[in-house]
Amino acid sequence: MKSEFAVIIPVYNNLYKNPNYKVLVESWERYCKKYNIDLILLEGEKDNTAEICFDRWVDFTPKKQYKRILYVDGDTYVRKETPNLFEEFENNNFKIVAVPDQGGSGLYHLNQWKNFNLNWDITSLSYFNAGFISFPIDLFLKFQKLIPKYKDYYLKNKDMKFHPVGVGVENGIRMDALDQTGVNICIQKEIKELTLLQHELNYQPVNHNHPELRIDKQIYTIDNRKKLNNLDFLNKGFIFHFGSSTVNRTNISEILDTQQI
Repeated sequence: MKSEFAVIIPVYNNLYKNPNYKVLVESWERYCKKYNIDLILLEGEKDNTAEICFDRWVDFTPKKQYKRILYVDGDTYVRKETPNLFEEFENNNFKIVAVPDQGGSGLYHLNQWKNFNLNWDITSLSYFNAGFISFPIDLFLKFQKLIPKYKDYYLKNKDMKFHPVGVGVENGIRMDALDQTGVNICIQKEIKELTLLQHELNYQPVNHNHPELRIDKQIYTIDNRKKLNNLDFLNKGFIFHFGSSTVNRTNISEILDTQQI
């Protein structure tokens, strides 16, 4: 039976072959098989981070039968107990679904784009993370037509070869969230159809909250499960977005599937 839903994961430059990401992608393979959801991996070679982040939105051509799609980053892990999110979103008649960014720097990033359209008060937006976004197919097609101009603006204001590491100013502008801020503005100011859900749907265990998980200090294994049980984030959500965290992803993901939500 043809699926009405699809999960899209960018894995450019053979990302899924990296052991740190392989276990994460496999969790989505398991999830999609469970609910008869199409899993689509966006592959290919890209020269720089900016191309990867912006092109992921236009490199996918939806099939006619799709009602809704979900874009997730390759550094996300979905737990076994996770329900069929597509049915939840459809039953609640949600439009575009995202989760608030948990880094607390939304205003900082939005101000970097203040010259994109001087008629927009972009600082008033609710900033979300671009690593988990679900679109009804009609709004995704609209988004696909709009997002290229944000890529053009970004590249004109930042060197194409620059990899954002949190330092450096180019052309007098610091724009270190790549596509995420442009995606926020596009969806919130132009499409205006957004549902923000709780953090626990796409939880981000960042290093400064859990310094004991830094790999350079200690690598936890299944044998350390008792100690890990004391960490609240292990019981918080369905999907975990590791980001640039130096958490041991393989061990943590194995433990997540032994925990009860």
